[in-house]
Amino acid sequence: MENRKLKKKEIMIVSRILEDVNFKYYIEYLLSNKVEKILKSSDNKNEKILMILGDVVAFVLQNIHKAEENIDSLCMSYCNLSQEQVDEMDEDTYIDTLKNVFMAGVPKIISQYVDLTEVKKKFQDVTKN
Repeated sequence: MENRKLKKKEIMIVSRILEDVNFKYYIEYLLSNKVEKILKSSDNKNEKILMILGDVVAFVLQNIHKAEENIDSLCMSYCNLSQEQVDEMDEDTYIDTLKNVFMAGVPKIISQYVDLTEVKKKFQDVTKN
């Protein structure tokens, strides 16, 4: 699959996906509640990182269905596929496609929704402890 930057249309789809899953609310929740509790726990650094990653993965898995149509649209546009081709993807191909698409554009888009300096600070605290 071709790795390229997202086009304007695809950026709009990503924006709809973030809205579909209420991503801003989740990040605010994660930063205000979850991370603080994890930082205060007696677990070691690797366990703290795994706990945060586990929470993020759980959030994605619980909410991905809310954005299914927009996620499929994004995959079709980015990979030049039909709906049928997207529907026929096996789980590994689908997840790899999503990972490639989101790595191509989401980090910059997320920074427009969330102050990443606070996110970076929290994760630095996690790695220090």
